[in-house]
Amino acid sequence: MKKVLTLLFAVLVCACTDSEADRGILVDPIIGVWQPDRIVTVLNNGNEDSKIFTACEMNNRYTFHADGRFNMTDYPEGDDANCEELVGNLYLSGTWTRWNETVYVIELVCAIPNCDEIEEEVPDEVTFPNEMTMRIKEIDEDPDDEIDYFYYYYKRIQ
Repeated sequence: MKKVLTLLFAVLVCACTDSEADRGILVDPIIGVWQPDRIVTVLNNGNEDSKIFTACEMNNRYTFHADGRFNMTDYPEGDDANCEELVGNLYLSGTWTRWNETVYVIELVCAIPNCDEIEEEVPDEVTFPNEMTMRIKEIDEDPDDEIDYFYYYYKRIQ
């Protein structure tokens, strides 16, 4: 019986793979490189209006690294897909933290030397309808506005 248990244990150990999922390590779904896709505006009456980002804005990239670093590229609005990246944006990198299942905090660090300012971004809700799509919900805080909230959709490109 001891030999059977030893053999069974050996088979089980050999059959195991070394992937992160098999070791119980969960990879956060936000990790990767994201490209803007579209914006959906939801009105107080329930109607929706969808708009794709401009060709130039589609060049933007938002990169969430596994070690908690964040960086982005910034392009202006416009229909020219060959537009040039904006330079001079003070906040292009920083760190990200997951507070709970749908809340992430991004702390952007000022890029100017001797500038200690940190810009904190906390979207109202971040969800992942599938592994290739990130949806960020921003609630409209203006009570006089007919807009209830916005959904910003991003496509994973890496």
